Amino acid sequence: MEKHNFYIDNYIDKLWVTKKDIKKLHINGNIIGLHSHNHYTNITLLNKRQQFEEYYNNKTILEDIIKDKVTTMSHPCGLYNSDTLEVLKELDIKIGFKSNMAKKGKTPYEIPREDHINIYNLIRS
Repeated sequence: MEKHNFYIDNYIDKLWVTKKDIKKLHINGNIIGLHSHNHYTNITLLNKRQQFEEYYNNKTILEDIIKDKVTTMSHPCGLYNSDTLEVLKELDIKIGFKSNMAKKGKTPYEIPREDHINIYNLIRS
């Protein structure tokens, strides 16, 4: 980054989504969904209680920001297990997305989607 004179302190206010940004996205009709609180790269390593806390905290914070219910989610790194699916049901999440186009799973929390990095790589090539 130094080679290209990119100094993070000059861009820090542009790198992270703020509460104001989330509110604006919601007001403009975008659907705000869960992705976990700490973005574990493998949430399946957490037990069910820990997974619940991850999604519950994320849901509570987002609902406080947008003043509306959050009912959608996307699995961090496309990883989940049966505990994850139970937690999402307990939290009244209606639909969840995988990070690949593999066949739809047996629950509404396993909807295939194209991962953004694949689209980005197509554009770059």
